This record gives sequence, structure tokens and C-alpha cells, in this order.
Amino acid sequence: MIDEASPLDVAWLAGLLEGEAAFDLHRQRYPRVRLAMTDRDTVEHAARLMGASVRCSLNAAPASATWHAEISGPKAEQVMRAILPHMHARRSQRIASVLGHAPATDKSAPKVACTPAP
Repeated sequence: MIDEASPLDVAWLAGLLEGEAAFDLHRQRYPRVRLAMTDRDTVEHAARLMGASVRCSLNAAPASATWHAEISGPKAEQVMRAILPHMHARRSQRIASVLGHAPATDKSAPKVACTPAP
């Protein structure tokens, strides 16, 4: 996953997503990153870094199969924040817009009220 990726892997992913990904809000609420390419090995490597699964859509001949990796919610937010420093202006603005319209994600542990035993 992206939090365990090396700086080189994060930069590689940013470069790939800069040119090949879509950044949007799924159901107008959840940040989403979508990647689709005909290069299976590239999509699989990106999916491993993002913590996504890979699916295939078959196209009529002579077109090649298309491989897809998609994440949404907190995972997508985490990936967007990790790659943001590497993105150019247009993609940076798009990611900032998506993150700005998504509800705040609280990643802290839930607060549990403890009452002392009598």
C-alpha cells in the first residue's frame, strides 16, 4: 500500500497517474482514483501500491483488453495526498478540488468513554 511504498514508487505512481488516471468523487461524496490501460503489468503494479484490485474488460478484436484499478474513500484520499507533491498544476488543482469537496475523514481511533468501577 502507499503508506509502505518507497519514495521512488510514490514518484513512479504519481507519474503514471498524472497521465493515465481520473480523479473524481464517487457518488458525489467519496474521493476516487481510476486507472485504465492495456498494459496489465503496469496496472497490477499500480494496484499493489494503491491497495486496489485489478479487473479486465474485453474489447472486440483487434483491440486489446483493458485493465482497470480503482479505489475510493480513505484509500483514495491517502493516495491523492501521497502523490500530490509530484503532480503538475492541472492535476494538483483537480486533486485539491476532489479532496476539498469530500467529507472529512477521521482516521483516529474511536473515543471510548471509560467510567471507573464503583
